[in-house]
Amino acid sequence: MKINYSSVLVVSITFLLFTLLFLYTGFIPKGSTVTHKFLSIELYDFYGNKTKLKNYQGKIIVLDFWATWCEPCKKAAPLIDILSKKSNTDNFVFLGINTDDNKTLEELKQASADFGINYPSLLDPQLKLSEELNVDGQPALIFLDRKGNILYRQYGILISDIQMLLQKMEEWEKE
Repeated sequence: MKINYSSVLVVSITFLLFTLLFLYTGFIPKGSTVTHKFLSIELYDFYGNKTKLKNYQGKIIVLDFWATWCEPCKKAAPLIDILSKKSNTDNFVFLGINTDDNKTLEELKQASADFGINYPSLLDPQLKLSEELNVDGQPALIFLDRKGNILYRQYGILISDIQMLLQKMEEWEKE
């Protein structure tokens, strides 16, 4: 019997690739939970209260990454506030994530008010959360599902995005 080594090689490589893909995608057996490091990062609000994102699990978490120097953030905040006001607070929580590292709390509170941010903000001056979530620019809008998995990420927001985002939020709320 003659063995076709090229066929054996193709089958072996295919098997190896599927095995690696299976391992890379992080197969998780049913009933297991995924633990995301970023859910346990401690952040403070403007009043010195410490919190972690895992405290909000069970709700869809909407993160708005912003900074005082970011002019597009100033334009995005009122639009994100529209999403916040149209959401069901039983199912959604909106959090600003401020990344300034050189402003006083009073300056941050004033900027938040000037921007029209009417949802709580947490402080990430050392960019711990930003780095864990691979935030590459601002404004960044990240939606996390009830277990803390990333549902959606968007950089910048325009008024024309509101309807699409409201539709997505309605779909996620049903899941």
